[in-house]
Amino acid sequence: EKEEEMTNLYLWAYCMEYYLNNGTLEKGSGESYPLKLVAVISNGSYKIIDSKLPEEGEGYSESIRKIFPNKYHEKIFLPGNEYNKRSKILSTEVEQMAKNYYNLK
Repeated sequence: EKEEEMTNLYLWAYCMEYYLNNGTLEKGSGESYPLKLVAVISNGSYKIIDSKLPEEGEGYSESIRKIFPNKYHEKIFLPGNEYNKRSKILSTEVEQMAKNYYNLK
């Protein structure tokens, strides 16, 4: 979304560490959360100048409401089964990328 000279990008980040253990793909640490990036155009491409993450714990819901426009709240605060579905899709896609990286089936 454009806002004067800046562009606000709203996304769901899923980050997972993968490594090989005796030829088997293993998961390490990871995170999954909504994220706001603020970008400006610099030399013909976007440059990220700021990022905002929601607070952990008790401040999570309130920080979501401060960071993200109302129209995104419903997608962030999904019911349990939909939240799990999104999580499964993201984890499956990222795991496949890790398998491709390590040339695994």
